[in-house]
Amino acid sequence: MAFLSGYSHFRSTGYTNPRGYLKSKGLIIYGSGSVSLTPEGRALAFTPETPLTQDELHRVVIERLDGSERKLLKPLLAKYPDVISNTDLCANAGYMHERSTGYTNPRGRLKSFGLIKYEDGAIKASDILFL
Repeated sequence: MAFLSGYSHFRSTGYTNPRGYLKSKGLIIYGSGSVSLTPEGRALAFTPETPLTQDELHRVVIERLDGSERKLLKPLLAKYPDVISNTDLCANAGYMHERSTGYTNPRGRLKSFGLIKYEDGAIKASDILFL
């Protein structure tokens, strides 16, 4: 939710303060890493006339990422539900070394946003990106 709302980190006060306000007004509930609308919140929320398709969801997510994060997520989306080795992802995204901060920092941000996960030493796109 922090990511899709445009916040850089889910622990920033810019995100947690308004989230707390919405909870105090009874519009959302949260815990264990998830946020949900209450019936009162759902009544006030914008509901699109047609649901997002998977391609539209991917487009929205990709648009919110910076260039280095995009370079890493795109091959993972294409490979889903399979994993990619760290070495292969690094090479597919055009990085020279898998320990460079140019590669590890955006990979870490994608993980913090919940967009990727690590499985048995490899990386895959998170299930939340697929309908």
